[in-house]
Amino acid sequence: MQYLHKSYIEKILKSNTVDGYFIDEMEGKNILLSYYKSLNDNWVYIGVFSLEPLLSKIDSLRTRFIYLSVLIALLSILSVYLISKKLSSPITKLIQDIKFNKGIDVYDSKDEMIILRRAFESLSNQLAQNKMHIKQIYLSNLLNASYSYSNVDNDGLAGEYFKHRHFICVSVMIDKYRDFANRYGAERQYYLKMLIINIVKYVIGREYVCEGVNLAGGEIAFIINVSDDRMHQIYEDLERYFCEIQSEIGKILDFTVSVGIGRCYEGISKVHVSYMEAKQMLKWRLVFGHGSIILWNEEFENYSYYYPYKLERNIINQLESRDINKIEETVAELIGQLKERRDISCDNVLLVINQLVGNTIVKYLTELKLDMNEVFGHDFNVYSELSSKETLDEIKVWLVNMYKAIIDFLVVYEKEEDETVNKIIDFIKKNYRNDIGIQEVANFVGLSYSHVRKVFVCCKIKMDRVAK
Repeated sequence: MQYLHKSYIEKILKSNTVDGYFIDEMEGKNILLSYYKSLNDNWVYIGVFSLEPLLSKIDSLRTRFIYLSVLIALLSILSVYLISKKLSSPITKLIQDIKFNKGIDVYDSKDEMIILRRAFESLSNQLAQNKMHIKQIYLSNLLNASYSYSNVDNDGLAGEYFKHRHFICVSVMIDKYRDFANRYGAERQYYLKMLIINIVKYVIGREYVCEGVNLAGGEIAFIINVSDDRMHQIYEDLERYFCEIQSEIGKILDFTVSVGIGRCYEGISKVHVSYMEAKQMLKWRLVFGHGSIILWNEEFENYSYYYPYKLERNIINQLESRDINKIEETVAELIGQLKERRDISCDNVLLVINQLVGNTIVKYLTELKLDMNEVFGHDFNVYSELSSKETLDEIKVWLVNMYKAIIDFLVVYEKEEDETVNKIIDFIKKNYRNDIGIQEVANFVGLSYSHVRKVFVCCKIKMDRVAK
């Protein structure tokens, strides 16, 4: 101990510092030795302290800290477990609801996060579709003037879709739509029409604000927003753009479209007026044919009435003479006249065709006591067939085929009727002294009472025509 004390004293005396401390072991115990050199009296004050109590307290504190940390960790784990369980309960229910919801395709996955991600993706897509649907309804209301608000010009949605004050509408119709509808299902038709909308919006959207509306049947409507500086060239631009659009459609699709363009108006409340004009122009596809682009023309408003009575009479006479070549020439002449005339409306053109069909087909066969089904087949509706024709060129071909079918039927029918008439005449010659009636004649020739009666009526009609 004294040796140790001397070594420490020597160490302290040799130290250059005024105060300090040492930690060492003495007699098997840890001690803290501190010193201080007094400059006033040259004394060195030394203190020796045992570290055992201090180390014991540190170990105790360390143990307590460890226990406390473990306890806090356990409490934290328990809290997290309880919170996660409380949160997972509605999430689990949500997952179950999603799995059983047929409207959301989440597949057969055990990963709940994947299911939630797909569910939110589906929800996002649904919101986008709803937004598009709302937009389509809004635009459709503009076209048909079906407003649910008092002042459409100041409506908030107008500012979202359009930024200029002038508007012009275009009506696009898929040509030969009946064939198109028979060829493609409803879903395929929708995507093809949306493809047309995207093509139009891409081409016209380079210079104008353009919105498309997918309408019923083969029609698509477009609302084009025109700035003031382009008012003077809008019609020229649209005619050029739609020529380009028709070319692009022809490259990727196997059908054509016809286009009707209305006038340009100021104010969104006039959209429906321009749209009605565009539809009116599209009617002229009947005259101009498939793939036509028809701009509004004031000359189309100056209408007169026209009906080709002379050509109708010619067709009836040619039916009587069974001259299909002359009929074909007459029909071609009629269609040529209807195409050239600009003083009659499309409605008048349709009226001419309908009246011609009524007088030269329906009425003609009725006067011959012939049933339409006998000539053209079962459940044949002549006006339904006519309504499916979209252009005068189609109608010309159809009319010639109708007249040819009538003539072919009459040639065979009259040959058979002539044989029947000869049998009837022979029977009457042999039995004119007896009391015979139509039923006895029918029994002899092997036909029904009504058929034989119709033969007599037809003979009378022919005799009357010869007399005239």
